[in-house]
Amino acid sequence: MTPDTMTKKHNTNTNREKGKVSLVSVDCELCCVCLMILFVLGLVISSITAFVVWIIALINGKNLIITEKCTDNQLWEWLLVFGIVIFILTGGNMKKQEGEDNYLLSCCKIFCNLTLIGSSIALCWWGNEELEKDNKCIKRNYDDSIFYKTVIVFWWFQFITLCIIISILGILIVGLVTYSVLINCKCGRTLMDNMSKKKNNNSNDDLIEDIMNETTNNTGQYSSSDLLEI
Repeated sequence: MTPDTMTKKHNTNTNREKGKVSLVSVDCELCCVCLMILFVLGLVISSITAFVVWIIALINGKNLIITEKCTDNQLWEWLLVFGIVIFILTGGNMKKQEGEDNYLLSCCKIFCNLTLIGSSIALCWWGNEELEKDNKCIKRNYDDSIFYKTVIVFWWFQFITLCIIISILGILIVGLVTYSVLINCKCGRTLMDNMSKKKNNNSNDDLIEDIMNETTNNTGQYSSSDLLEI
């Protein structure tokens, strides 16, 4: 077997491997597209269902005439404001932004998002106050109504969502503070420099090992071809 024949065989195997890799990448892309489509469809269906339930609950709450048994209770108004705010936010997030974001626009978005988080916290607190008003008057008189059950589901949804968002923000803030302390502190800079040097040394060692393995393989191939020619 000549070196040219071995080279052709090696190229054929390489092309086969590349073909397998490309097929796997195509399958992964199709899977990701299908998952994305399912996610979008689920989001749209959930939004439509929540909107219909919200309308039914508002009509049911209006027919109950809550203020007759629970004076000065504004839980119906809370549900109305909650639905309007949630669906405006959902529509705003689904709308595509055109053009590139500049620094000023990014700052405005951060400020608006923080304002929305604060408003959501206030809205959640308001709903809890109305539920607890007059020794839980709403629960005692209307616990079997569609209005009350919808309010409870929506309130807990908002509360859990806020807890998740605040937890993520807390982790990010702690990480940024820790990173800032490490950067500004002398011992922190020393520690990061040592970690960077260690990472670079490991990368260099891996590179040297790969080069040595490749050289050994090439030497073995050349020796085999020489023996075959003899």
